[in-house]
Amino acid sequence: MIVLRHTLQGPLSTDLLGRLVDVRPAAFELYQSIQGGPTAAAISSLAGRGYIASFIGQRAAKATFVGLYKIEGFSNVTPQDLAAMPEWAALADLGFTLPVMFGADLNASRMFDLKETPVLQSWSGKLIIDWPPPAISWWRWAHQNTMPVCAIIEQSNFVPPMPDWRDLIVKWHEISTLPPSWRVALSYWRGIYFIHDRSDGKGYVGSAYGQDNLIGRWDYYAQTGHGDVVGLQGRNPANLTFSILERVAPGADVAEVVAIENSWKKRLHTYVPDGMNLN
Repeated sequence: MIVLRHTLQGPLSTDLLGRLVDVRPAAFELYQSIQGGPTAAAISSLAGRGYIASFIGQRAAKATFVGLYKIEGFSNVTPQDLAAMPEWAALADLGFTLPVMFGADLNASRMFDLKETPVLQSWSGKLIIDWPPPAISWWRWAHQNTMPVCAIIEQSNFVPPMPDWRDLIVKWHEISTLPPSWRVALSYWRGIYFIHDRSDGKGYVGSAYGQDNLIGRWDYYAQTGHGDVVGLQGRNPANLTFSILERVAPGADVAEVVAIENSWKKRLHTYVPDGMNLN
């Protein structure tokens, strides 16, 4: 058996992998299936008869269990092959690049057919082990290493607690991977939100009071990149971050919400040309 410890390097956060396991498992499995170098050689030697124990290294010298996968087989894959796959779009939208998947030299790698088994499935996100040094070695033979159980926790390590709404800052590509519990809370909340474009520092103030409230509006930005806002069209959505300026009462009428929204536009100077609000 091979034990894998997945991590990401900046600008991608390793926590993103945990969110994918919870919200977009197919995207995580595509990420996991691409392996190169010595790792690919080791996994290939077990094709048709061996297993991968998959972990995510969310903390130094620790690893959180994802699942146990049967290694069914493999095929060779190039960056061009991966880019042509429909499933690749989901990872690319989240900030993954071909060099992340294949290395800076973009050499061909192997794509493994990994089938998750039901073994220990209920412990996904909850079983945490000590990863033996050196931590940079991110795959091991199970029979040659001792990996003590550090903890078995009640709530999944892949679903972080939601911060207070005043502290919530979400990047555009993260909207589609927000944990279900966060999405439920945002669907209850009406409010005034702020979009910041990190490329030039300009801001946009909007309001959410329709179907699904804040998450409904933010989901539309995630789908379109601009939410039909003229001031956002033509901008790179990857530079956008979202936060909440003020929550309003569920029963607030539209006129009251719009008045609060306009007040924030004036105070934050988000009207064109200083910001991205046209009116």
